[in-house]
Amino acid sequence: MFSANEIIPALWLGARSDVECEKGNFLVKHHIDHVLTIDTEPPAILCPNIKHKFVELVDLDFADLLIHLEECFAFIEEARSVGSVLVHCLVGMSRSASVVAAYLMYKEKISLEDALAKIREKRSYVRPNEGFMEQLSLFEAMGCDLNPHHPLMKFHKLGQFANQMQGSRRHHNAEIPKELIAKDPNQKSGEEGSEQQETVFRCRKCRRALFKEGSVVGHNPGQGQVSFKWHKQTQTTSSSTETCTSHFIQPVAWMEHLLLGCKDGKLACPKCNSRIGCFNWAGQQCSCGAWITPAFQIHKNRVDEQKLHQLHR
Repeated sequence: MFSANEIIPALWLGARSDVECEKGNFLVKHHIDHVLTIDTEPPAILCPNIKHKFVELVDLDFADLLIHLEECFAFIEEARSVGSVLVHCLVGMSRSASVVAAYLMYKEKISLEDALAKIREKRSYVRPNEGFMEQLSLFEAMGCDLNPHHPLMKFHKLGQFANQMQGSRRHHNAEIPKELIAKDPNQKSGEEGSEQQETVFRCRKCRRALFKEGSVVGHNPGQGQVSFKWHKQTQTTSSSTETCTSHFIQPVAWMEHLLLGCKDGKLACPKCNSRIGCFNWAGQQCSCGAWITPAFQIHKNRVDEQKLHQLHR
């Protein structure tokens, strides 16, 4: 059985067997006094005087890794300030490796690629599952910031909500959490100063404001679901702009009654009722080939862009 590896000073990555070995000999030998378990059940820790934290997480693509990162970071920071910590799952390959990679990105301000390379220098076989890799890419795109109000974080939570809708009848008619729905740009918010710098997208037929630039979720062009990657909204993605015929957005308040209890359907302008797009909680393929889940798709040829400050000239 593989033994744990010290990735950076006072931060170890390993397996359940490293914790459950007879009388905790491994922990004692390496002066490890904190254990962070990322698994479906806590281990039997035989070594005394160990501070332990258990985070329940399955090693499946749809599992929500990001929701646990903040508490994991806090535990690792506390542990490293007074001693050493071992982060483990069942074999130390996917779940615990993902948490350690995220911590390195956050702590050392490095990319996902560099974080994984650093881990593999000590533990060559680590391999986060595809869903965790996508979430780590999202974490990188957000600047390693877990701000719940970040548009990409909201979109991630929408994806988790979509998984619940598809996996359980109980959630089929569930209301979308209010914090995941963008405000209707047609309604005044009292934040006129900042709004003047934003772009608003209007129905080409009746000019009704439909959504703002901040609701658009960017993606890189690709050849199907595996090519979908998160990117920073500040990045220039000219190739994506040229090949994509649709905008994929966060749901907006005026859509809410259309989405309740439906897994897919058409989207129409709330004023003139002309069709502007469609939605599908299971996902939709963009014209560029990328697969977006969930998909709230607005056809570019049905809307026009306009800077709000242009309206006040």
